[in-house]
Amino acid sequence: MYHLLIAVGVFGLVASFHGLILAAGRSTYEMGKVRQLPAALGKVSARFHTPANALLFNMILGIAALLTGKTAEIITISVFGALSLYILAIFAMLRLRHTEPQLVRPFTTPLYPLLPVAASLIALVALIALFVYNHILGLLYICIVLGALGLFVILGNDESINEDI
Repeated sequence: MYHLLIAVGVFGLVASFHGLILAAGRSTYEMGKVRQLPAALGKVSARFHTPANALLFNMILGIAALLTGKTAEIITISVFGALSLYILAIFAMLRLRHTEPQLVRPFTTPLYPLLPVAASLIALVALIALFVYNHILGLLYICIVLGALGLFVILGNDESINEDI
């Protein structure tokens, strides 16, 4: 059973890495496209019809992260981010369903609102526990988020972006 658990965990880890590669390339491409990152990252390769610049940029970031030798810490910081996004996504869903109940929704959440509230509470408890046991990394995560927010307010809050979308 132990080896089965390890094997399933490895498959889950590989699937997560593939998802990260797809999501990171796509989000970097989109941010380049709306010029919240350099415009070159928002270009599609004429030859391959893929966001090659964004994928290469993310590959370089990934290699740099590996070369730091601090992958455990980087993964912990990414877990802070994942838990924060889970909580924000559930809050956004609850708020949207409250403010826009007439919207057509192709997917309905099972046991709404009980299941989303329970999931957000579990994520919140996990986030607090992660912060208690990794308070230095938690503070670093908060600094990264506040720094990114500050950069967005200073550089990225351009009204002309909305015209392009």
